[in-house]
Amino acid sequence: MGTNYDLRISEFNIETYSGEIFNAKTQGKRELLMIFETKEKTYIKNYVLYDEKRKDITKEMLSYLTTSEASGSGVGTEDLLYELCFGVLIIGFIISRIFKDNRR
Repeated sequence: MGTNYDLRISEFNIETYSGEIFNAKTQGKRELLMIFETKEKTYIKNYVLYDEKRKDITKEMLSYLTTSEASGSGVGTEDLLYELCFGVLIIGFIISRIFKDNRR
């Protein structure tokens, strides 16, 4: 699954750790979802991106990735949502205590 932002990717190859190799064409689509059946549970070992002239553009396209999300060191959206909800609850609790104390 991925995005072909500027439609430069025409084709790609995927190699898995189980030794399987898959090849697919993007057919000019910006949003891609490809499903490949594997013999066993595996992970992507390597991939190669090609332009319409079948030139390897993998290194060029890596500039689109950000290092924080790619390395997993960034904060996930779910974590931010939990922190936001917790923050709203704390602020609501403090405000309710202020109004409760002012009523007396």
